[in-house]
Amino acid sequence: MVAVEEGIRAWHAIDANASYYDQKEATQPFIEYYKTKRLPKWLDFFEKILRDNYEKTGKLVCVGNEVSWVDFCVFHAIDGNLFECPEVFEKEPTEYIKKFHTSIRERPNIKTYLNSEKRNKFTHTGPIV
Repeated sequence: MVAVEEGIRAWHAIDANASYYDQKEATQPFIEYYKTKRLPKWLDFFEKILRDNYEKTGKLVCVGNEVSWVDFCVFHAIDGNLFECPEVFEKEPTEYIKKFHTSIRERPNIKTYLNSEKRNKFTHTGPIV
């Protein structure tokens, strides 16, 4: 997913294989660009997809009538960005994204996993684990 790749590249802009901490200062302009230019565009894209599908089907999923792997992938990208860049979500129209995020997060198996020790926790070293 290109949206995920852009987030990873912002926090690891100098060397994708190096630690974020080894390039923290150098990546700040890339992170700022991601937060001000790219993430708002992705949020607008996902908001439109969710809104349009909801208006057609009455279901708060990306495509069709049922939750699919697409929804879990989009959820993961949104979840990481909500953790890393909450201020962007405050500025952008994300009504459907927030409802979608909550509906996926509250699914019993997802909720169990998110609260488990098995989950990799976000660390402020980029929007995606």
